Amino acid sequence: MSTKGRAREPHDASLIVPFAAVILCACYGLTIATIVSRRWLVARIVGDERSRRLADLGSQIDALMARVPDLSPEDERRLDQLRRVYDDVHESPLTITRSSAVGRIVRTALVPTLSFLALAAAEGYVERVLNKFLDWFGS
Repeated sequence: MSTKGRAREPHDASLIVPFAAVILCACYGLTIATIVSRRWLVARIVGDERSRRLADLGSQIDALMARVPDLSPEDERRLDQLRRVYDDVHESPLTITRSSAVGRIVRTALVPTLSFLALAAAEGYVERVLNKFLDWFGS
């Protein structure tokens, strides 16, 4: 049966923007979950290594502190250096800062957000193009 002589009813494309919004929200959720899980994993690994390093430095400092009256000038410099390293390791962050993570989320979400806004602004045009496309395939 041919549909060329008949007037076609336009297809309703009103679900395009809500569908795109759902996809965009899913992308945001996935991006945030990925960044949070990586931050947690890195924090755990770095925390374990930091604890191991602090224990090692602490035992070296304790060994030198037990001999404080008999320390040579070289040992005293080494003790001071070990204390500085211990303090640096103790004060070091476990993972990237929150502002850095938020910046990564914003950079990742910029293109999909702009695409969604363009789609929402051009919904009427998209509907006309979709209707022409569907007419070509006879639906």
